Amino acid sequence: MSGNNEIYERYGNEEEAENCSREQNYFQDQIMKLSQNGLLIWQASTRLTTLILFLFEKSLKKQILKGS
Repeated sequence: MSGNNEIYERYGNEEEAENCSREQNYFQDQIMKLSQNGLLIWQASTRLTTLILFLFEKSLKKQILKGS
């Protein structure tokens, strides 16, 4: 129960402290999942941007060669 000392002191009741600790762990897990999802979204958007720039560059090269 050493990890719950602060919570136990606040609520003065072991059951309430355990419930609060479980809720706190749940929300920490949810925040971690959201952070991981945010990272995945950022990586995907970076890859998509890179692909778009590559295709744009390729298209420009074709247009330049046609114009020559």
